[in-house]
Amino acid sequence: MLVPHPSVQRNRDPILKVIRHYLPESGTVLEVGAGGGSHAAWFAPRLPGLIWQPTDAHPEALPRIAQWA
Repeated sequence: MLVPHPSVQRNRDPILKVIRHYLPESGTVLEVGAGGGSHAAWFAPRLPGLIWQPTDAHPEALPRIAQWA
């Protein structure tokens, strides 16, 4: 089982509270600099009209993103 980094666990709810006001009801969200992708994994079921596309410039982050997907 994947466990998000402690900082993700601390900030995911406050971030979600803010982004709800700015994101559309439906569409695709490109998360740039996603790190391991755990934010997108947390937000996706809570914002079901959106398709999340996490990515990162560091190739070593991509396998972790794929695990969260």
